[in-house]
Amino acid sequence: MSGALGRDEFIAYVKAYNEPFPGKNKSGVEEIAEVLNELGNSKRTVRRVDQSTRIFSPEDIAMSHCRNFELWSLSPAQFEVDNFLMWAAGQFPDAASVETRRVAVRRLNNDLSVALHLTVGGVVVLLGADLEEEGNPETGWSAALTASGRPRSKANLFKIPHHGSVTAHHEKVWDGMLEPSPLSIIAPWTIGSAMLPTADDVVRIQNHTPHLYVSAAIAGSRPKPRSATVEKMIKAAARSLVSARRSPGMIRVRSPINSPAVFKVELFGSAASL
Repeated sequence: MSGALGRDEFIAYVKAYNEPFPGKNKSGVEEIAEVLNELGNSKRTVRRVDQSTRIFSPEDIAMSHCRNFELWSLSPAQFEVDNFLMWAAGQFPDAASVETRRVAVRRLNNDLSVALHLTVGGVVVLLGADLEEEGNPETGWSAALTASGRPRSKANLFKIPHHGSVTAHHEKVWDGMLEPSPLSIIAPWTIGSAMLPTADDVVRIQNHTPHLYVSAAIAGSRPKPRSATVEKMIKAAARSLVSARRSPGMIRVRSPINSPAVFKVELFGSAASL
C-alpha cells in the first residue's frame, strides 16, 4: 500500500475521526481504521511503497521455473503523497474553536492509487489500479511515464485503470508502456445510474486493442421483448421495473512459461469479451 497510509499524519487523521458517533452514524473512516488495526496486530509483512519502488526482485523469491520475476510500483508520485497529507491535515477541527463533530469528508481524488508493473518470464503485466490523469506532469500517469526509476519493458497484458474511464486515459501509456494490441481487462463499476465504462470508453479502448474483456456485464444491452400479455401482468403487479444485475464474473488468463505472451483466456460468470 502507499507509504502515505503509514505516515503519522494519516494515522492521526484516522484516529481523530474514528471516535464512535451516537446512534448508527458512521464516522467515514471506520473501515480503514479496522484495516490498519488488523495489520498492526497481525504478523503480515506490509510493504509501503511510493513511485518506482521495486517490491520484489529475482533474489527475493526463488521461482521453480527459474524465470525472471519482478514487481514494481509505479505510483503514487511524491507530489501526490504530499498533496494528500496536506489535505488530511486541513481536515482537522480548529482547536481554538468549538466545532461540532462531523463525518470525514470523502476524498474524490485517487492520489494514493498504487499501479504495478509485474514481470514473470516473458509475460509483462501492467496493473493500472485507479491511477488517473490530470494533465499535470507531477501526478497520475504523466508522473509514472516520466519517472526515471521505473522498469522499461512493455506490457502485453493490461488491467485498464479506473474501470476504463476517460479520466484515467493517457495516450502515451498505450504507446510507451504497452506492446501493440495488448490483452486488456476492465473491471466495470456501477452506482445508481452511473456506470463505467461508458459506450464511448469502450470505443476509445477498442481503437487501441481488439483483445478487450470485462469481468462483469456492462450497460448497453436491451432486454428481450416480452409479449403484450406479460407486459400487462407486470404493470398490474409492480409499480416499477428494473433490470436485474447479472452477477460478477471472473477472467482467468494463463500463459505457458516457455511461450511468453501466448495467452489462454477463460471467462466465468458474466465476464465477457467485447
